[in-house]
Amino acid sequence: MTEKNSLLKKLRKIAKIISWAIITVLVIIIMFLLFIVLSTKISQKMGKQPYFSLYTIISPSMTPNLNVYDVVFVSKTNTKKLKKGDIISFYVKNSRLGDTPVTHRIIDIQTLGTGENSFQTKGDYNLEPDEWRYPVTESDVVGKVLFKIPSLGRLQFFLTSKKGWFMVVLVPALGIIAFDLFKLIKLLILRGKLLEEDKKNIENNINNSNLNINNSNDQTNYNSNVNETHNLFNNLNNSSENDKEVNDEANYDD
Repeated sequence: MTEKNSLLKKLRKIAKIISWAIITVLVIIIMFLLFIVLSTKISQKMGKQPYFSLYTIISPSMTPNLNVYDVVFVSKTNTKKLKKGDIISFYVKNSRLGDTPVTHRIIDIQTLGTGENSFQTKGDYNLEPDEWRYPVTESDVVGKVLFKIPSLGRLQFFLTSKKGWFMVVLVPALGIIAFDLFKLIKLLILRGKLLEEDKKNIENNINNSNLNINNSNDQTNYNSNVNETHNLFNNLNNSSENDKEVNDEANYDD
């Protein structure tokens, strides 16, 4: 029984560590995403490019290096330092893509007459370079791709769906409420047991106290009886002595 209890304690401790680790990771991810979103919105209001951006890949043009639903972390960079082979995110002028940035690899860099660089790009999966109506210039570049988070976009699309909100928000909320109710019921049961034990202890103390009182009374009665017996014996002795003295005096008179 002791080994079983010890094993259960270890399992509970391990489960607690794992749950706290998961919560910590989720909190870090949430804080990171909030920082990115707030930073992007502030930069957009100020009319500047954000220092950091997250984009979900929605086409297979960069496979196998960037797959559909991968999320790329894009950092604002000095466009003069960009080189061939770098993967960049950029906007395309007068394109059907609108405000959706494109993430492709630089295959060539040319300097325009204005001194600004223009970038020839290509998707890794595409056979031909990109043929945009207007060249991609430094002002079109959002930033350089630093790393990717595989398949994170699946979670993003799932969360934006009704089913995703139901699974991620409502179900955990109900789980937390159910867990709190379970703990409350458990505490109430424990409280009832403690009150019952306290009641029994009080009754036992009262019974012990009554027993001590009865024992004390019995001892008092016993001592009283002994004293009465002694007094009666003494009275008998005194009476015998008095009778003897009376007899002695009568004999002397004779």
